[in-house]
Amino acid sequence: MLRAESLRSISQRWPCREVQTRQLACLLGSGISSPSTVVVHGISATCKSTIVRAVLSSLAVPHAIVRSTECITGRHLLTKILWATLEALGLKDEWERFGKGRCEHVSTLAVLLAECLASNAGKKTEKFVLVLDEIDRQREAPQTLLAALARLGEVIPSLCVVLILSSTTRPLFLQSAAVPHISFPPYTRKEAIAIILNSESPPVHGLPQETAAKLYPHFVSAVYDSLVGPTASSIPTFRSICEKLWPQFVSPIVTGETAPGGNEWEFSRLLVKNRALFRQQGEAALVHHIRLPPPHSRPSPTSLL
Repeated sequence: MLRAESLRSISQRWPCREVQTRQLACLLGSGISSPSTVVVHGISATCKSTIVRAVLSSLAVPHAIVRSTECITGRHLLTKILWATLEALGLKDEWERFGKGRCEHVSTLAVLLAECLASNAGKKTEKFVLVLDEIDRQREAPQTLLAALARLGEVIPSLCVVLILSSTTRPLFLQSAAVPHISFPPYTRKEAIAIILNSESPPVHGLPQETAAKLYPHFVSAVYDSLVGPTASSIPTFRSICEKLWPQFVSPIVTGETAPGGNEWEFSRLLVKNRALFRQQGEAALVHHIRLPPPHSRPSPTSLL
């Protein structure tokens, strides 16, 4: 289990993911028996990979993380899994003992991983976590590759395989029941705004701190309602838009421009003043979301299993 201070630290750095952090800690903790496979799923930019990495680091559980999108083929993925495991166990210099650093079939990978875990500095590894990030986006992968990799934990008792998916899972997609699933849903409006406001507003020279503190929460809410929510943008995009528009939004205050009626610049007056700014950003966001249909993929090979 995670210590209370570790949980607080993770929650402060990545808010609104306390439930998923606790679930991962309960399943992957060193003092308990972990399931052979854990599925972590959610759309892009929902902090899946970051939370998994942070939890494993806090638990101090031996682990290896492989990004499937960095692998050109299925065979490349298998070889990279082997090398990542060797490096995590401190056996990288002894690669010639384990298939000479090459692996072309899942069945061979199972044998080599079992040998690696049994040869860790002369002692048996009690638990090792293998994380396959974005495994559902692996190129040139046969349909059965995912299910085969998920069963590595059944063949090797000390191994737990964590599959991170960027799409919604289908029922029994691993052809196995009772596999724990941890969902990372999209951030709600309240959560997204809270994450942005967890950091201070971007510094603007000449803008008083108290004025920024009063206006920035309203500005962030307006950005979400007009630009982020309608286009289903991610948190990084949300933060980028705020950082880009904030200096322009408060420029009338910084330049000393007189507000309508000679009053001070309230948020509503600034919003009316910057209608064109929001419209231009909205048009740019809509153009950015237009995508051509992906080309038809080639038939997947089936010689990896």
